[in-house]
Amino acid sequence: MRQNKIDKFYWPLLILMALGAVTLGLWGWGTDSNTDRTVPLAQWVMEIITQTLLMFVGEGYSQTFDADNYALRIAKIMALLTLLGAAVRIVIELSINRIEKWRLARQKGHTIICGLGGGGLAFALSERKKGNVVVVVEKELTDAMDVFCSVNKIFLVPGDCRDLGILTMAGLGKASNLILVAGQDSVNLESLMTARGLIDSSKNTADALSIYVEISKQALWQKISDEDLFAASKANVEVYPFNRSTLAAREFVWWHPIYKHAEMLDQNRLHCVFVGYDDYAENLISRIATSCIYKSFGPMRFTVLCGNPDEAETSCLIRFGELAKIVDFTFLSMPINANHLPDELLASIEEKAPISNLFFFAESDETCMQEALAIRAGLIKSGRDNFPIYLRLDRAAGMEDLLVSPKETVHLGSVLTAFGMQRHICDRDMISGFLEKSAIRLHEKYQDHSVKSLSPSEKIIKQESFTGWQQLSETLKVSNRRAVDHLPAKMASAGCIRPPGYGLNVYPTYKMVAGGDEQLNRIATLEQKSWTAGRYVDGWTGGAVRNNARKIHNLLGKTYEELSNQDQEYDRDQVGLLDELVLDRSRSDGNIGRIDHVVSLIGHNLLSETEVQWLRTELTRVILPTLIESTLGQHITLMTSLAPGSDTLLTHAALDYLEKHKVPHRLVIIEGVPEALMVDDFEAKFNQGGHCGVGANDIGTVWSDPDSDSDAARIITADRHAIIEREATEWVIPLFRQDIDFSHQDARRVGYRKAADYVNRHGQTLIAICRQGAVVLPGGTADSLAKRAEIIKAGNLQWNSLVEPATIILDPMSETVKRR
Repeated sequence: MRQNKIDKFYWPLLILMALGAVTLGLWGWGTDSNTDRTVPLAQWVMEIITQTLLMFVGEGYSQTFDADNYALRIAKIMALLTLLGAAVRIVIELSINRIEKWRLARQKGHTIICGLGGGGLAFALSERKKGNVVVVVEKELTDAMDVFCSVNKIFLVPGDCRDLGILTMAGLGKASNLILVAGQDSVNLESLMTARGLIDSSKNTADALSIYVEISKQALWQKISDEDLFAASKANVEVYPFNRSTLAAREFVWWHPIYKHAEMLDQNRLHCVFVGYDDYAENLISRIATSCIYKSFGPMRFTVLCGNPDEAETSCLIRFGELAKIVDFTFLSMPINANHLPDELLASIEEKAPISNLFFFAESDETCMQEALAIRAGLIKSGRDNFPIYLRLDRAAGMEDLLVSPKETVHLGSVLTAFGMQRHICDRDMISGFLEKSAIRLHEKYQDHSVKSLSPSEKIIKQESFTGWQQLSETLKVSNRRAVDHLPAKMASAGCIRPPGYGLNVYPTYKMVAGGDEQLNRIATLEQKSWTAGRYVDGWTGGAVRNNARKIHNLLGKTYEELSNQDQEYDRDQVGLLDELVLDRSRSDGNIGRIDHVVSLIGHNLLSETEVQWLRTELTRVILPTLIESTLGQHITLMTSLAPGSDTLLTHAALDYLEKHKVPHRLVIIEGVPEALMVDDFEAKFNQGGHCGVGANDIGTVWSDPDSDSDAARIITADRHAIIEREATEWVIPLFRQDIDFSHQDARRVGYRKAADYVNRHGQTLIAICRQGAVVLPGGTADSLAKRAEIIKAGNLQWNSLVEPATIILDPMSETVKRR
């Protein structure tokens, strides 16, 4: 019987009323003149009690009593109300209970959730959002659970989910989904067996039943993932085992392209630092190691800081011993609940490789948030706050205002975002939705392709791969999921920019391997690296002879170049299948994946008013229209150091034009020195009477008061911030640490040169404003153009063969445009 909030007050009120009626009745009959006092005391007392109790069934009302005996009058009324109140409430409760049982018996295609802990609550809300009827089975009910089910219109069946009768009462025979999240693996597995037994013996089951069973202990997950326990018991039953830490890791790699962030920080390898170590950290290592292999990045590095580094290292090596052949691990001691990272410790970590990101793991959400905020404050103080921070939280209730998502900031160092929250990962779509269907589709297309291309002997060796998805071993299922999860990194490596999240929609003309054999081999190399990491994570080792039963593979430990042509062709085929059959090309507009065409903008810092007018006309009527026409279906990334003068002119003009013509675009700003110092450097030149092509509000504005130092600095700063605050600005990337001393011009020149080199290397198209015969200064426009030619000749551009490199030089003095 479901407890109602009214019952908290209703039944206590009736009890108090009954006690009041008894008290007043005893008093009234005891003092009434009609009560016979001549009988023995015991008989007298019994007579009083009898008459009082008879009031509750109406018998005592026929007895004569004094007209002024108001105690008895009130007692009789209270007794009647108590009796009627209890009867009405019982009738209502029985009626509601029967109606609810009747409604539950009529349900079909509903979702049953066994367990209403944090995961069960999240699954229940997810199912209700989908419009599904939900039935919850819970043994240990609380008032909060009852209220939750009542508010969200969820059927509640009290009882043990291992009980056959309880599952029958919940309507398992007619349900579409059964989600087992009872909190204990043993309970979930027993419930699974009970449910399968019921389905096997029933003749009235629904057309299909999907059973989702949670295995929370990582060791148990590893042992039984390949067992027949999870195989379909009959044609209309599918079993989906899942692990929350695995789902959290998978969610992370789809939503956070940390390899792109590392590239923006001008790094050439991923270096992930973990504060704390648990199952979530361990699974995140496995997912990053297999799904974040990007371009020509060097071996990944993981640095783990925890209270017991020896225990963490042992756990990691037991599971990922072979992975250590291609990934660098370091385990360092750190006090539990530490509130800072000592400078010496940070220096030793950074000595191995620059830090790409920082992760926090803790037993409670509150501890995780407290540690992250305290350590982040220390990083800001030490000038090391240029990388994002991620927290593994179950819930963010009450802490949302402290978190900063990538969408809410333009500074990577300001990112403080959570992942793995229950409301995001406790969803059937995470387990059997888009990602799983993509892996199944890849497997099916592989079967079709292999039937046509493999020789009979090869088919015998790979015969296990030709079974249906449900009969496929967990190793091969994991391998297909790994290939799908690595697809965003492959796409990014091939020059595609895609919105974060679960989706593989791309522009119809996008081809991941459109760059020819060179591009295909590059992506195939990444596939080989990802496959190798995936097999190592799954417990495979290298050997001379392949043995699937012992998880030995003859190709492990070999690079793509060391493979035979036949084995290389397998990787190329895999890439081709992903490109042709998994990517969705049904949409041509909206937020979809496109070729990312990086357009770098550089130029002189001083322009005359006449030059500004010519440049503005040339940009908006010739350069930009031609560029957009040649990049139809592409995404434009503008990249600039945003120095006053040409940089701001080009940026304003390009942003306005792209926005007006609705071309997908973004802006990335690279800073070689702090803004205040850059403004200080340029301010003096403007005060000498030079002109800037862009004001804070209008292209082509000339600064009107060159004699005022404060006005010049204010206008320069306001103009930059007007651009930074535009919606298109995605990131402002500092290439320096805040604690570096830039007081000397030599240090600043190094910073300017570093920014110019960065913009030069990353841009497929470079638009430069440069006068003929300009003085070549380190980090200046003429210097950048000279190096640009060397970079292109040596093939040192950030590789993206889908876009041909181009350089466009506008000479405002001679009013000429050169392309090379």
